[in-house]
Amino acid sequence: MSSDGSSAVSCARRIVSFYSLLCGAKPVGKKLSSGVCCNIASGSYGNNEELTVLAMVGEKFGLLELDSLPAGVSLPLRHALDKCRESPPTDWPAAAYVLLGREDLALSCLSHSCKSKELETQTIMNLISMSTPYMLHLHPVTIPSTVSDTIGLESTKFEDADSVDGTMADGMEHIFSSSTQLRYGRDLRLNEVRRLLCSARPVAIQTSVNPSASDQDLQQAQLWQLAQRTTALPLGRGAFTLGTIYTLLTEAFTVPKLVLAGRLPAQQNATVNLDPNIRNIQELKTWPEFHNAVAAGLRLAPLQVYRFIAMS
Repeated sequence: MSSDGSSAVSCARRIVSFYSLLCGAKPVGKKLSSGVCCNIASGSYGNNEELTVLAMVGEKFGLLELDSLPAGVSLPLRHALDKCRESPPTDWPAAAYVLLGREDLALSCLSHSCKSKELETQTIMNLISMSTPYMLHLHPVTIPSTVSDTIGLESTKFEDADSVDGTMADGMEHIFSSSTQLRYGRDLRLNEVRRLLCSARPVAIQTSVNPSASDQDLQQAQLWQLAQRTTALPLGRGAFTLGTIYTLLTEAFTVPKLVLAGRLPAQQNATVNLDPNIRNIQELKTWPEFHNAVAAGLRLAPLQVYRFIAMS
């Protein structure tokens, strides 16, 4: 809370108004029946908790302000948000859905309400003001989506050598669909999990710009350590994609590659392979290739597995 007296008084007034609404106070113009001034956003409500959420939106009281309150003070407000989260009214503003943690409904609301760039920018700024601080730096899931175009997320796209191409056949591409954008929005966790579990492309090796003979030995040592990490990735990928794919019996079932090569970002992403004269590559890949195929099979939904067994 700011040391400015007016800010402290304004924050206290908002808290008192929220508690008044939870206790049953009714809006009368721009005041409540308890005599406290309160701005309430437009929208329908059926109980005190829903009215309190609209008041939090009208007072621009977001999750950042909620996190700044003591736990005992914020608990009744959080309980009101939890009670409204499952089935909120359909005519609420997008900021109310963000406050509830329902970014999927907020995106759907924006796709129908944003008509101009000025309104779009203003609405996005309102949503950011209602978000938690740890969400502000996150990027959207990197898939093409008309919804993301509608809310102007193209400004948050980024170029990163370690980012995963949305069309790469790494065994996880089927998870990234239009519904993924609605569920996770600006959350980057799915992208990060996919990047960490991707074994279908060479891994980056940090070296100097001007390599020497000793650098090549260092490259092989680093590549050997990274290769052992790569061979363990199918276990995590199998858990991540368990039962998430439905295929046709006539459709080819692809197994993602297990690439043990490396790339050198300092040398224009030149590819370097393990030296077969130094390490036994076939012995290293024997069990990991089996685990990779098992992880690919675990992607099949349960009914798909039974159908494949019946046909075999």
